[in-house]
Parts: sequence; structure tokens; C-alpha cells
Amino acid sequence: MMQRGRIVHILEAFTGGTRRHLTELLTGLPQWDQSAIVSTGRDKRAPAAAGRLREAGHRIDVIPMRRQAAPLADARALLRIIALLREQRPEIIHCHSAKAGILGRVAGVAAGVPIRIYSPHSLPFHSGMPAAEQAIYRTIERFGGFLSTAIVAVSPTEAREIRRARLITAGRLRMIPNGVVIPTGPREREESRRRLRLPKDGPLIVCVAHLRAQKAPLDWIRMAAAVRHGFPDAHFLWVGDGELKDQALAAASRSLGSAFHYIDYLADPGAAYQAADAFAMASLWEGFPYALLEAMSWGLPCAVTAVAGCQDIVQHGQNGLLSPPADPEALVGSVSRLLAAPDDARRMGENGQRLVARDYTLSQFLERYDRLYRELSAKNR
Repeated sequence: MMQRGRIVHILEAFTGGTRRHLTELLTGLPQWDQSAIVSTGRDKRAPAAAGRLREAGHRIDVIPMRRQAAPLADARALLRIIALLREQRPEIIHCHSAKAGILGRVAGVAAGVPIRIYSPHSLPFHSGMPAAEQAIYRTIERFGGFLSTAIVAVSPTEAREIRRARLITAGRLRMIPNGVVIPTGPREREESRRRLRLPKDGPLIVCVAHLRAQKAPLDWIRMAAAVRHGFPDAHFLWVGDGELKDQALAAASRSLGSAFHYIDYLADPGAAYQAADAFAMASLWEGFPYALLEAMSWGLPCAVTAVAGCQDIVQHGQNGLLSPPADPEALVGSVSRLLAAPDDARRMGENGQRLVARDYTLSQFLERYDRLYRELSAKNR
């Protein structure tokens, strides 16, 4: 296959959904000559993930980048990115997440890269932050917007937030949602529970997410404990590691005991979705969570918070239930409603499954990015 042009991706947060997003672009668009500059940070699985991409034939340069502001470290990272871009001479750079977004776009201008794309994957300012901090991040993001050929939102809500914050002109803003592989076989609930050593009986509510502040795991555990009072045979499964692991597991042990089940990592979380009867997530903010798309693709009824991405795909009462973020009691009501009305829950799950299969497939995601890259490349020539 003749390759169309060279793209260098830049990503500081080489973990979770952003790592998956980047990996799918690298592996799913062989018609483009793609490489990546990433920071593996403190994620113990990141070096192995970078190694697998190298084994697949992709150039992966690992350089130190810090998520928090660190002027000296940021300056060193910027100079290194500029040097790598001058060496590789890409036509396009695609920067992912806030830190790599600003460093990468500045480096792209310095290295003379003509096309500079930025995907925030959840904007770095949100309502839960102090107003002064929000203002600082908005100013930085507006500066980055001047350096951008295009900004790509992953959800309509994120696109609206970008327009509201005036980060870029309307003609340079695009929206491309994440996509997933749609399961083709039947859901093997009993076999998956056996394989994961979960109880055979009783409803199981699952969350697949990192144990970090964004995902509000302590709110989720409070929800689970309250739901358990009304449904004493219910069990709860969390899949995912993170910096709040010790705190979350201690809280779960105190309030849920043997009703709580934990798996730190599953290479393929499909078994967790198949084992479950419902999906619940208490996120305080999101871009467009893969976990929700995957849960819906398996036909699970979903109870999630009304944040970006979630509120764009879940129609309350039709294909899932929404509740306000930072309100575990409201999430208790949603999960309890799913458990109390299994026929309605099944209907919601089926509706969600049809929606994802229609609008949010991996092939659609890749086609939309290929079209964007081709469009911007053609304008540059």
C-alpha cells in the first residue's frame, strides 16, 4: 500500500483511553507513515505498550514529559520534541491531551511542520476547578489554538465547550467520536463469571476505569454500598489500577466486604462486561469514555454521570440513565432503577447496543480520521 504522508503523534498521557486512541490510529491507518513521541510516566504498563508498537513496525520515541507544570522539565521536553520533528520532517503532527498539546504545537511551529492538529481528549479546565486556575488553562489553550490547523473534539459537548471558550475558529474545529469493535458472538455471562472467579448468582454492576480523581471511585463505592442495602444479593466489580487504589480498596473493604470484587488489569475487558448485568460510572469529567461505548456494545444498561461524552450518547430512560456528577445518591437511584426493573434495563441495553453499532464503530472512527488527514494534506499542497 502506498503511504500518503508522514504523521507524528505526540502524547504525554500514554495511558488509559488516550493510549488506546493513539494505538488505534497507529495500527488502523497503514496508509499513513506514522510514528509517535510519548512519555511513559509512572504507568507500569506503558513501556510494554510502547514496545508492542515498535514490534509492529512503528517508531516510538520516549521522552520525559510531566503532566503538571514544570518549567525546566517542560523546556527540555520542548527542545527534544523540536529536534525529533526536525529529524523526521512530518507533514502532520497530531498532539493529544493538554501538556503534549501545547508543547507539541509550539515545537511544530518551531520545526516548520505545516499541519498541526490537537485533540484535547477532555479539556484541562472544568467547573470543578478554582476560577483562577480555569482562567490560566483557558489562556494557554487559546494560545495553542492560534498555533493549530485544527482542533478535534471527541464529543459534541467537548466541541461546544471549545466554541464557548473561543479556543479556535469554527471552520477549524472538528468532531470525531471514539469508536469500538462491535462484539459478534453471544454474551457468555456464566462462563465469564467463572473465568473471573465472580459469584455465579446475583446482579453484578461493573466499572472499568482508572482509580483516579476524574473517575470519582469513592463516589462509586458509596453508591455501591447504598445500592447493596436495597439489593443485598448485588455484587460490584471494579477493573482498573491507579493512584487512588489503596484508598479505594480500603473504603470498599469497609463498606462492601465480600460484595466488592477488584481486578487491576484486563488486557481485554470484554469478559468483565459479559459477566455483568449493568455498567455504572461516577466520572466528574470525561472526553468520550471507551468504557461506556464498550459496555453499551455488549448490551449492558448503563447508569452514568451527565458529563461530556456520556450525556452525548446516553438518552435518559431510552438507552441508559444519567445523573449529576459528584452526586452519588443520584447514581444510587439510577442503579437501583436498573436492578428493580430488569425488563426496562434490558430494553435500554438493547437500544444502546444498536446505537453504538450504528454510529460508534472503530471502522467509522478510522475512516473519519483518514478523511481529516487527507483533507488537511490536500489543502497544504
